[in-house]
Amino acid sequence: MFANLPETKVLTNYSPALNGIRWTPISGGFSGAEVWRGDDENHGPVFALKVWPPEITSSRLMNIHSWMAQASHLSFVPSVIRTAAGASVVCESGRCWDLARWMPGTAVANPNPAEVEAACVAVARLHQAWPVERTAVCPGVLNRLRVLSEFRTRLGTEPPLHLPVKESQISLVRRAWAVVAERIDWAERLLQPWGAVQVPLAPCVRDLRSEHVFFSRGEVVGIVDYGAMAVDEPTVDLARLLGDFQGDIDARIATGVRAYRSVINSRYVSEEFVRVLTHTGLVCSAVGWLIRLVVEQQNASDEVAVSRRLQQLLGRVGQFAPM
Repeated sequence: MFANLPETKVLTNYSPALNGIRWTPISGGFSGAEVWRGDDENHGPVFALKVWPPEITSSRLMNIHSWMAQASHLSFVPSVIRTAAGASVVCESGRCWDLARWMPGTAVANPNPAEVEAACVAVARLHQAWPVERTAVCPGVLNRLRVLSEFRTRLGTEPPLHLPVKESQISLVRRAWAVVAERIDWAERLLQPWGAVQVPLAPCVRDLRSEHVFFSRGEVVGIVDYGAMAVDEPTVDLARLLGDFQGDIDARIATGVRAYRSVINSRYVSEEFVRVLTHTGLVCSAVGWLIRLVVEQQNASDEVAVSRRLQQLLGRVGQFAPM
């Protein structure tokens, strides 16, 4: 029954709750996490078992679980399954594991306007579950300014003659470098006015991508992957999600902000601020990939997936020209 799993000791913590469950490995994305789907005897998915990247500590994961528990009244938030001893985290072989309810539905990369509205309403309801913790400058703004500065200091505006990347990625990396270099000053100008504005901060998902929002018949039935959670201005979640959807970004921002504000009418959730965070966030995502590939020389096992992700980012960044 556990033959596909690298650590059967993890599953024994949940016995007999997992008796009869069959496990299938699925993709864990770029983070270094690994995920298994647990099916019951009727071949229906019921559990998601995840081993987190090595940098995720048990205290960090338990904090994330406590935030998820605050939103447990929302049907689209997965419930974390506790062990027989009542723990939400299992530590084995230097890694943290957790088990959650499998969420139904399918991710939609290119949603229609009604689905964009449904997603942003769901995000607003999620944010309502997390109270404001303090007021400060938006960490999402400061982080973007830091990343843009790192482009100058760690990469520079001109790529070297010889790039330490795979031959198949050289042309793509050079194109990404040029696209970012053209927009670096513009992105900093957009962000700087917000670098001194005090805003209310609360728990946020912070890596709310389109592949983490599941739909069924136009309704949001699942929002998954809370591993990047931290305290920030909630608008960063809205910007991250709207920038990750395919299609006309600015049109999606207009639709998404209206839907979000039908639930939470905050003066900080303006089209202007969401647009600034969305546009600059996409540029910073491209910078992040350049640093991984060129400076840190992280060679992901799935070269095709990395190249596809970078191409998608360039397509989105190309929608807006620097002024």
